[in-house]
Amino acid sequence: MIFKQFRTGNSWVVLAVAVLVIAVIIIAIFLTGCGKRSYKVDYCGMKEFYSNAKDTYKAGEEVELIFDLVASDTDYTFYLDGKSEGLDVHGTGNRFIIRFTMPDHDIKLDYSEKNSMEYQPE
Repeated sequence: MIFKQFRTGNSWVVLAVAVLVIAVIIIAIFLTGCGKRSYKVDYCGMKEFYSNAKDTYKAGEEVELIFDLVASDTDYTFYLDGKSEGLDVHGTGNRFIIRFTMPDHDIKLDYSEKNSMEYQPE
């Protein structure tokens, strides 16, 4: 019988340690978010202008992107699913740092730009 061999000597200790290690690994997998689903980001064809940009992020993941395509005479507005709310955007002169928490659905990250030095008749 297979269990007879574990009854002698330190075999119970070895079995207990093995079960404990497996339990710790399973708990660690769930605590690190491996059970969370990943969702896609649509950069509207401008992914190359965002440093650190990935195609997918896990729901609840804190995302930080750096937008490098900045002109000094242009105002930029960034949108997550068509809204500027939910984005933390900070300009540093020659780039923008964009932070947000990945929602539990696919998203669209877009921006608009307006030349602030151009004459706009009323």
